Amino acid sequence: MDQSNKPTTTGAEQEFSPGVVYVDCATEYTLPDYLSEIRRVLTLRCSIFPAGQFLGNGRAEFAGSCVFTVVYCDQEGKANAVNVPVDYEWAVNVGQADLRETKLYGDCKVENVSCRILGPRRVQVKGTIAGKARGWSPTHTSPFSAEEDLEMLQSTLPSRMAFPFEGDREKKTLSLKAEGAGPLRLLFYEGGMLIGGIEKQGDRFVAKGEIKVKGLCVGEDGTPFAIWGKIPFEDQLPPCPDGDVDVYCQGEILSLEGNITESGGEQNVLFELSTCQKGCYFLNQLYQPVTDAFSPFYPCHVKQEEQTVWEHLGVARGIFPCEGEVERKGEELEDAISVADTFVTAESPTLSMSDGKIEANTTAHVTMLLSTTPRDGASEPSMTSYSFDAPISATFPLIEGVTDDTDFETHMTFSPAEGRLDSGKLFYEFQMSMCVACAKKRTVRIATEMTLEEDQPFPSSEGEIIAAYLKDGDTLWGIAKRYHTPLDRIIDANDLPEDALDEPDQTYTLDGYSRLLITS
Repeated sequence: MDQSNKPTTTGAEQEFSPGVVYVDCATEYTLPDYLSEIRRVLTLRCSIFPAGQFLGNGRAEFAGSCVFTVVYCDQEGKANAVNVPVDYEWAVNVGQADLRETKLYGDCKVENVSCRILGPRRVQVKGTIAGKARGWSPTHTSPFSAEEDLEMLQSTLPSRMAFPFEGDREKKTLSLKAEGAGPLRLLFYEGGMLIGGIEKQGDRFVAKGEIKVKGLCVGEDGTPFAIWGKIPFEDQLPPCPDGDVDVYCQGEILSLEGNITESGGEQNVLFELSTCQKGCYFLNQLYQPVTDAFSPFYPCHVKQEEQTVWEHLGVARGIFPCEGEVERKGEELEDAISVADTFVTAESPTLSMSDGKIEANTTAHVTMLLSTTPRDGASEPSMTSYSFDAPISATFPLIEGVTDDTDFETHMTFSPAEGRLDSGKLFYEFQMSMCVACAKKRTVRIATEMTLEEDQPFPSSEGEIIAAYLKDGDTLWGIAKRYHTPLDRIIDANDLPEDALDEPDQTYTLDGYSRLLITS
């Protein structure tokens, strides 16, 4: 292993998340002459293929391509499809972060997709890119040193450090035998990369799982059917930092192509994919900023500002089966004779704690492409679609430290869905891969500036003794600062425990004491 590529873990980091950015993604498209005219749209799919990111000029920019797939019914009632690519860009402001040292992690999805027929050969597709970025830049701790006449209070906090990574591009292929009469056409194809587990092998992590791919084919009779396959993978992740590291990881399909091939008189569907593993390594470092200071001999003015520190709690992941059914009601559903294909999208999940577990809930939007009995004297089945919403959920064991105010970062991936029907119901099933990173946010006041007025010493009388009467909540630090007295002198004068200030961030609450003697 190249040690020069190993991330370092020195210092502390300030984390920032500008929130979700929404960008419209739309275009108009004219069908090529070799495709049949559109009568009605059966379903609309959209896949995102990220291309890269750029950091500069106070902004983080992300770019890629959305591919809208319009599956439609033509004038003869047969299914057809067309792919409409649209480039996208979205950006966030990163403020005053030092761009030379800032690390960035971005993710996006497409929402609210729609298709409008503008004419027999022209459509308009629309969607909204929802992009979310998270960044980390070095935190510069208070520039104070411990001097003989200066008392300083430090806060010791676990602080999350993040190391975003993007693995090598992996090329994968899969050839599936296509059973169908006559020449076949491939209307549509999609894939989902499901990570089942992350293992440490030597000094590197390995992501294990499988890629599920599906193609929607149509035979000579015009009836579409789905073809399935899967590719197992074991992808080695980039070098990780030393320490107790957690892995937040998602598999991305960067490109996917499908083609019909012939060999030995048989027709096959050849899928060619480019994939990579993308995510973050997380670990906690102890962060010890100076939060307050005072001098027992001179007036000391301290300027403070609030700073947010995140503690990493853990990562949960899993693959969950999702299945359900709906009643066949209405003329079109009653006339359905087979399910040609099933498509699933979902909203971002909401997470909560219940019965000692982390529970994720969301809504799946399911669309089924159905073959129906021939109508109006036609000899071939016609096509229709039916859409409905279905609740889906996943549960994880509770991670230590997770509470109601925990921050969750989630990523979901779905396998291509399957569907079937019987005389009374429609059935669907698919798999969902989910990864959840848990963190706790704390706010601490950091001392940023200090001024000592050394020409104005505090007046003192040698040998003077003051009795300081205490109230609930008084601390040793607060009393020392109020009476301009060194901490160790108060400890000695009142026979306080020797470990009263063993740790620099302890303020030693004086419960049980009614007064303290303050000596000059």
